[in-house]
Amino acid sequence: AKKSLGFILDHLNAEDRFNIVIFNTAITPYASTLRPAKERGDARRFVDRISASGGTDIDRALAAALGMRQKSESRPFIVIFLTDGLPTVGVTDPNTIIANVAKASSRDVRLFTFGLGTDVNTVLLDTIAQENRGASAYVQPGEEIESTVSSFYAKVSAPLLSDIAIDFGSASVE
Repeated sequence: AKKSLGFILDHLNAEDRFNIVIFNTAITPYASTLRPAKERGDARRFVDRISASGGTDIDRALAAALGMRQKSESRPFIVIFLTDGLPTVGVTDPNTIIANVAKASSRDVRLFTFGLGTDVNTVLLDTIAQENRGASAYVQPGEEIESTVSSFYAKVSAPLLSDIAIDFGSASVE
């Protein structure tokens, strides 16, 4: 997870803003607001200090990330959610987590999920991504993480199209 996050930080565009929310039994944000890409060095040092401990509070982590959205923004708000675990702390029911994300989300949110290892709820992560105009990807133990993360991040960092609508008029379409 740290390698994946480091890759993403290294590939931020100059005009991007970011934040990092570490979650286990506690929620620890890198900063209280979105930060400019030029702070990636400080963020890398923050990531280097992460150690695995405690449970996995997916619900509060997503609430914290979605809470950083600035409603006055005209561009999409992208959340990249990296996890290597199942929800074990706080709200653990997948349907409740999905409902909480739906309440906290809005039309400008794009939520991408990235699961690492075998202890992830793929149905939960896929549903959250699909319902929030995102995508999901997974890396299993032994798989090469770099190519999966770079392919995943290519989708996220420069979307070609978004919010596409097709009008077929009165034609019957299947």
